[in-house]
Amino acid sequence: MAQTGTSEAPAKEAPKQASASVVARHAATLKALPFSDTGDFDDASRGFLGTLEHARITSAQGRVVWSLEPYGFLSGA
Repeated sequence: MAQTGTSEAPAKEAPKQASASVVARHAATLKALPFSDTGDFDDASRGFLGTLEHARITSAQGRVVWSLEPYGFLSGA
């Protein structure tokens, strides 16, 4: 990429309107989804149930491939 010698940032393009096919697809998706079914939201609002202390997943060879331990800083302890 060649440099033009100016230090100005390129002008940002204005957002474009969605095409008719995208608008139609979004409308079809909105119509197809069960927004009246709030069961998932209700379940989520009940709260966090708990965790396993020192949770980890190991491979068949015994190598740790995922561990909860690096996220310990999130507990505030």
